[in-house]
Amino acid sequence: MLVFFVLAVAAQPLPAPLAFWDLQEPTGHARISRGSAGPYALLDGNTSAPIKTTAVPGGAPFGNFAAEFSPRSSNNSARLYAPRAAVPRITDGIGGPAAQVTVVAWVSVPAGGVEGMVAGVWDEYGVHGGTTGARQYAIFLNLGKCAPANGSQYNGGLAGHISPVGGPTPGQRFCVTAACDPRRLAPAVWHCLATTYDDANIVVYVNGTFQENKMRNPFPLAGGIWSPSNEPGRVGAEFGVGANRINETVGGPFLWANRFVGLIGGIAVWDVALSAGEVARACALGRGF
Repeated sequence: MLVFFVLAVAAQPLPAPLAFWDLQEPTGHARISRGSAGPYALLDGNTSAPIKTTAVPGGAPFGNFAAEFSPRSSNNSARLYAPRAAVPRITDGIGGPAAQVTVVAWVSVPAGGVEGMVAGVWDEYGVHGGTTGARQYAIFLNLGKCAPANGSQYNGGLAGHISPVGGPTPGQRFCVTAACDPRRLAPAVWHCLATTYDDANIVVYVNGTFQENKMRNPFPLAGGIWSPSNEPGRVGAEFGVGANRINETVGGPFLWANRFVGLIGGIAVWDVALSAGEVARACALGRGF
């Protein structure tokens, strides 16, 4: 599939992604990436309740199938993930004061909207500054911070999260550094969601297009992307899809929360910030819009 990224846009080639998953593998099987970093496997977080590979009428962005994420209780570990050490180019390799990143995900959401983490490296365990919480980058939907007060048309929408500090934003209970696209996602159709960070601004795109949000898109952010390499004792997070870990009190039990509900038809990760034109070309690779 990597050649698809190169040949499909031969006139204006895109940088090769580090990892690209088309999510065509059967339920219960590892989902294997193509990309310049080599094959990276996404595993089921709960093998007794695996993420279903479902046939999509009319097709998904990169084949006939997509990964289906269903509502689950907050203590259910069902998600797709890659252990941090198994995917170093998209975990440890995307961190530091000059780090850049682009994440693109092809999703279809149900009517009524959906909240949750789509994909990224984002662990909120230890929300009050504990040693295990580790936030780097992620795509979310319907974050409360993407509310009308912050320039959105409704309470939610696409959010691109970047953390320079790993834990909560200084002076805040949670991380608040996120760009927000103000548009509502139409249900039951495919959307291409993208976030980029160039070590100065977070920018988000829907279906390859940018819409300015004077409060939140672009979102200026200095400091790069957090890395555990400069903080002995801190533990980096997995690469996760569909949920992330949280807890409410220091030392309290963790939950798998911020659950995405809907279909994911593809995920790609770069360690550079794609330009607006490159994001549009990447989104055009997935059919169904």
